[in-house]
Amino acid sequence: MLEQINLLNIPNQNFTFDGLENTFEITLRTTILNDLIMDLKVGDKYSFYSKMCVDRQDLLLTTLNKEKLYFVDTKGQTNPNYKEFNDRYILIYES
Repeated sequence: MLEQINLLNIPNQNFTFDGLENTFEITLRTTILNDLIMDLKVGDKYSFYSKMCVDRQDLLLTTLNKEKLYFVDTKGQTNPNYKEFNDRYILIYES
């Protein structure tokens, strides 16, 4: 099942959502170079800090086997930018 996670068009944000077996807490930060960085907490444990968000790269690759979390550029193959969240760049949760 694919689910789009709606994001705010702001450079830094924190939110949670319920996945298949876990609750995810995500912090997104935009660097001075406009790179998007993610911290991920699954359940009550942090999985990683400061991972760069790259187009179509699974952010859960080494964290969970059944689930995937990734950004998709719907108009090309560039890395996500907060200014075009939910339009050009969408965050997908796959279970």
